[in-house]
Amino acid sequence: MSVWNAPLPPQHSGAGLSLLPMSAWPRLGMALRLSPRELQIVQGVFDDRKEESIAHELSISPHTVNTYFQRLYGKLGVSSRPRLIIRVMAEYLMWNVPVLPLSAWPRLGMALRLSPREMQIVRGVFDDRKEESIAYDLCISPHTVNTYFQRLYAKLRVSSRPQLIVRVMAEYLTMAPDEDRTWLAVSPAHLTHEYVT
Repeated sequence: MSVWNAPLPPQHSGAGLSLLPMSAWPRLGMALRLSPRELQIVQGVFDDRKEESIAHELSISPHTVNTYFQRLYGKLGVSSRPRLIIRVMAEYLMWNVPVLPLSAWPRLGMALRLSPREMQIVRGVFDDRKEESIAYDLCISPHTVNTYFQRLYAKLRVSSRPQLIVRVMAEYLTMAPDEDRTWLAVSPAHLTHEYVT
């Protein structure tokens, strides 16, 4: 039996795992050249679980989970959990799922009932920018950016940046009829500022 046919861990909160069909995970693992354990770690990120929760689920130490994170970041060329989600989604999007074109952002703002300023904050999250960087570009204080994050989390019923990304992408996947979507097959290397900001 191939390691890719091994059963996947059960969903917990389902916040992120439900964005992708369970059948997509083995294919993602192969496409990204992830070991089954690395794939389980990525699934934990999509489900917005903390290192301790992932460690407990997999019966490994939190230190080992952190080691896996460092390995995943290097392997996938990312430096944070939000970028990890975007990288995995980029791979999934290559399979004929729409990419977030610039024209989608205004419709996303309306669909999610977000103000233009809140959408600027969300776009900063997609760029993996820190509060200070977002504040600088928007000419507001980092404290004000944190206030916007709290409002966004409450409005979208999420509690972290990774969940925010998953929520926005899930909305995009459901907001437009198939014929209105922009269908692009882009490689993760081409997932640039043009597509996600």
